[in-house]
Amino acid sequence: MMNLRSLNRKDRTLKRQLAKVPCTCQKKTSAFGYRSGWLTLACAWTSSHDPQCRLSALQNTVTDLQLRATMCSLFLRSKVSFSLTLACGNGSPFKQTLECHRVVAESSPAFSFIPDLVKSSRTTTEEVFRGEVNKLLEMFQLGQASPLDRLPNGKTLIHVRMRSSSSM
Repeated sequence: MMNLRSLNRKDRTLKRQLAKVPCTCQKKTSAFGYRSGWLTLACAWTSSHDPQCRLSALQNTVTDLQLRATMCSLFLRSKVSFSLTLACGNGSPFKQTLECHRVVAESSPAFSFIPDLVKSSRTTTEEVFRGEVNKLLEMFQLGQASPLDRLPNGKTLIHVRMRSSSSM
């Protein structure tokens, strides 16, 4: 029992000494994943210190393993994602999430408005462009559209906006 107390005391002393050591390490994450249709498996490791850093022995490396299933249906007008995450090293060992997003047709008000918005951003004054953006915000406020709306292929308004601007 005495050896355990002595070891615990030495551990605390070492941690206090190392806490005074300056460290300029950046948080690093490495990950890999596998995706097949509606199923995704991903694994990520996050560490706070470089392996050469003296504080690396005290760090908590976090490992996340995630299984995600996603279904997108225009018929049901929704996209559902369910994920299970197992995390080791950060105190929260298990997490599950369920997300639902509305699926709309490409002819919906916001998605049909985006190409015109991109064109007007290049050809009109800033004041006219702000008016166009306000029209989009009004669609959001009236519930005609949402920034989280998806097309049947999973694309969002940002995806469509980027596609429209790259084709010009």
